[in-house]
Amino acid sequence: MTAADRRLEIISILVVNSHTTSKELAQEFGVTRRTILHDVSVLSYGYPVYTKPGEGGGIFIMDSYKPYNNTLTPVEQERLKKMYDTAEGEDKKILERVLRKYGAYKLELLLNEKLNIVIHTGREDMCSHYVGAPRYACSDLFPE
Repeated sequence: MTAADRRLEIISILVVNSHTTSKELAQEFGVTRRTILHDVSVLSYGYPVYTKPGEGGGIFIMDSYKPYNNTLTPVEQERLKKMYDTAEGEDKKILERVLRKYGAYKLELLLNEKLNIVIHTGREDMCSHYVGAPRYACSDLFPE
């Protein structure tokens, strides 16, 4: 993956999640945190990307930045699902990146999967269990 490709992927991740850390991105792309910070510095010249230090900090993109029209027709959804189901290797990884751009709701539709989400109301006595979801809640839909 070239630096330009990686930077576009960083923007895609931020558009979907609005926040990440240099550590998470470094692990995702197999590069150093310093490389990610350099990428963010370069991206900040053309995109509304910024960093905040300390606890609760990380890499952010302004909420108002929405480059994608996240609507798919039912036919497009079904075709993408079929392509993902039959894809292998690098093709499957590329399709995964494309699908991530459409968020968890779209992924659920595309993959015909049910995501188990528990909304914590603060009343422990009302639920028998509590499930905390990781940042990439859909990552387990894509086995390695």
